Amino acid sequence: MGWLIGNKSVSLINQYWSKENPVAKKFHLFGKRDKAFLNIEECQKLHALTFLDEKHPFGKVDMTSVVGMVGYNTDLSEFERRISKSLRIVNKISELSDLTQSAVNCYVPLEKVSDAIELRENGSGKSAHWLKGTLFLSLPMENEYSDYELALNIVHELGHQVLMVYQDSDPLLKNIAEPIFSSVRKTNRPAIMSLHGLVAVYFMLFFLKSLKNQDEEINKYTLEKTKILYTDFVQGAFALRNCEFTPAGLLLFDEMIDFAMTAHDAA
Repeated sequence: MGWLIGNKSVSLINQYWSKENPVAKKFHLFGKRDKAFLNIEECQKLHALTFLDEKHPFGKVDMTSVVGMVGYNTDLSEFERRISKSLRIVNKISELSDLTQSAVNCYVPLEKVSDAIELRENGSGKSAHWLKGTLFLSLPMENEYSDYELALNIVHELGHQVLMVYQDSDPLLKNIAEPIFSSVRKTNRPAIMSLHGLVAVYFMLFFLKSLKNQDEEINKYTLEKTKILYTDFVQGAFALRNCEFTPAGLLLFDEMIDFAMTAHDAA
């Protein structure tokens, strides 16, 4: 293990960000930065750079994205408080803490575009190639486990961030457009997007397995989530098994399979 979660991954991402800023010039303000949270003026600027209309909330950079928009009406102090609280949960797991520090530059509030298009009650997330290092997140409805749900969403997006760095130097799959079942969307998607879904599920499983060993009081929560995600992982891995991976892509796929088998045997 290590190409996706571990020292090898951290080293690769540190090298990636130590070079010239890979983010487009107009987004440099939101690239590698000292402060992990935006102020209201920065949120407004990012919204102006991305929002086209209600049907295309990120249409200036991505016509296909329909998951919320950059939030500029969010209570930013509350957003920072809750993200920071959930990050403390993530940071209990050293491997994920190291990756978060290396791969994530800032956290941006995600708001619903209109009352007609609601975000998930458990929180929504978004990552994008055009702004690597940025996690777009909405806050889950507060309940007994909402801090853990938000932590899970952060880890999910962290998986996307790591895989995007690999994609900048390797296609990972020989046919990235081949329609393959996605374990996240539960429908056929281009193979590279289905691989993204599998990586996100892998990161969440790793988080839950590690959390289970540290936080006894939420064992019931982690067990229920793990059962669901393990089923998702098996379906996604089975769908991708016959795809033709590049050597780098196969290393990543094998790491995930090895972890899933070990985690299942230890359950």
